[in-house]
Amino acid sequence: SMACPHVAGVAALILSVKPDLPADRVREIICSSADDLGEPGKDIYFGYGRANAKKAVQFAQGFKLTISEPMDKSFIQGQAVIKGNAFLENNFQKYELYFAPKDALEEVTVIKSSTVPVKEGALGVWDTMQYADGEYLLYLKIVDIKGKEYPVSCEVTINNINDPPVFINLENKGAIMGKVL
Repeated sequence: SMACPHVAGVAALILSVKPDLPADRVREIICSSADDLGEPGKDIYFGYGRANAKKAVQFAQGFKLTISEPMDKSFIQGQAVIKGNAFLENNFQKYELYFAPKDALEEVTVIKSSTVPVKEGALGVWDTMQYADGEYLLYLKIVDIKGKEYPVSCEVTINNINDPPVFINLENKGAIMGKVL
């Protein structure tokens, strides 16, 4: 598809201003700076959206917008601490963290709005016990001093009924086959 050479060109522009960036960071910048199309967030028809070269270069020059916890498509419960980055080196006005049920995207609820940028830290705390179990979209956006918005999102599922699975390390444990222990 023609998206491939366009994205490769955007990656080259990013590396022209920050040649030491690792490939995963270049990918993160391209995804975070894309113009969202279709359903909010990543979707099956448009992926992350249309590559935006100007915004990608701006991001590379001092912009970080990520939700690192919870991870996309993960389960959350109780007091969920949302971690990540909401940082714009120049022109930062505020960041907003909010959510909406996946089946009712117009029902947006703000978790936190702050004029203090965050680098690798807690963006807000979401008390999921106040909301029905199910699928939600978690949104984070930076607003610059000109009012331009830079959004990123991830999908999470609230599950306050079931306890998360517990994995037991069975290393150095043994059993005798055919015998009841």
